[in-house]
Amino acid sequence: MIRFHDIIGQEPIKKHLQTALAQNNVSHAYLFCGDSGSGRHTLAKAFARALLCEQPTPDHDACGHCKSCLQAASANHPDIRVITHEKFNIRVDEIREQLNNDIQIKPYSSKYKVYISDTGLLVASLDDEAQVDLRANKNLGVYKGALYENFAAEAFIKQGYGLYYYSKENSTLEEDFFIRSSNELIPVEVKSNTNRSKSMAQLIKSDTYPDIRHGIKFTTGNIGISDDIITFPYFCTFLLKRYMEMQKIFK
Repeated sequence: MIRFHDIIGQEPIKKHLQTALAQNNVSHAYLFCGDSGSGRHTLAKAFARALLCEQPTPDHDACGHCKSCLQAASANHPDIRVITHEKFNIRVDEIREQLNNDIQIKPYSSKYKVYISDTGLLVASLDDEAQVDLRANKNLGVYKGALYENFAAEAFIKQGYGLYYYSKENSTLEEDFFIRSSNELIPVEVKSNTNRSKSMAQLIKSDTYPDIRHGIKFTTGNIGISDDIITFPYFCTFLLKRYMEMQKIFK
């Protein structure tokens, strides 16, 4: 079983995580970034094991011997969930079904429940030919819609937002996500291009949805606003909650 003690390097990150454990000041979500092979998934698992360990070491590492550690080592811990799919083209509503339904259930045997969602697993689940295409930037259009939606879904979950997908029967009207302010329901779209958001514009203009007056779109473009739709580049997904708290337009 991999523990903090077994990981070579990454000392500042390990110290930060172990300090959070020591001070009982664990955040609701952590984002591990880095290139493939940098140890993101290993660090996440080591942190989960230390967090749920029944007999942690003096430096707040997993003991490796308690029931919780043994269950984690065998990938059989009831309170550690690795979010993945057997197929690549994952829709937001599929993530919602797998994650949101389970997150309402209290931990089985630990103080916490831990969810590890690795977007890199999406690429790993492709066949060899598709992986070569993606790494060589070939046929990216086939995959990028699913990739960008899942990047955004991870960012929203880390900020405490639920995943709400809407599709109207017998219609092309659909929305990737929704968030709510104190007085508005706000549709959020993740576009793999700079095309117009027809569904969002339809929702904003329709008298059927009086709570919807603005929309947010994440795309390859720059920051802007047009027809009550606010546009941001993809990296701003991680700043959405901060933006919502600062804007009087939604209050």
